[in-house]
Amino acid sequence: VFSRKTAERLVSQKAEGNAKARGSNRIEGEDMIKAFLSETPGPFKRRMFADMEKFGIDYIKYQK
Repeated sequence: VFSRKTAERLVSQKAEGNAKARGSNRIEGEDMIKAFLSETPGPFKRRMFADMEKFGIDYIKYQK
């Protein structure tokens, strides 16, 4: 079962890892976007993309 709490934990951990990989202790927007892209399960991605577009987040440049 995938819950909101699980998602928050996974995305937060991934964002922290992304920041550390850049050599930073500070999480930035890029770290969060990359974390959402990699940690959001497939069935929820369509909604995530729609929400990012709604808020003007350019996620396309961060897709692998």
